[in-house]
Amino acid sequence: MIKRVDILSIDKNQIVKLNEKGPDVYSFYVNLSVNPSPEWKNCFRNEWEKQQNNLMIPEVLSTSARIQILFKLGEKLQTYINELIIVVDKCNDFVWQCDVEKAKRIAEMKKKEADKLKNIEDLKKELQAVTLN
Repeated sequence: MIKRVDILSIDKNQIVKLNEKGPDVYSFYVNLSVNPSPEWKNCFRNEWEKQQNNLMIPEVLSTSARIQILFKLGEKLQTYINELIIVVDKCNDFVWQCDVEKAKRIAEMKKKEADKLKNIEDLKKELQAVTLN
């Protein structure tokens, strides 16, 4: 079962200037409740691109339960947080739905396998009653 990703806090002490992204690009980090699954991360990237209103695309860090938010000087940071809340909720809903569907498929496969084994047992019993006369 995939765990829900919640926003725990904003790391207000670690702001980094990202010269390689541009002269006025900085970043800060948002701490998450869990390290997101690959499905969640893919959903996040896709949803952010749909949601973003000319905002820079953040990075879901691959080795930790953090998101690095990139921004330019003069941008309203609250806008990023508001968008982040929307996207995190959408991703949680999407991944949960995928997990439910996956569980249904697994249950259906197990039922089919159990039905197949029952049919085989029933056929074995039927064959035992068959005579060669």
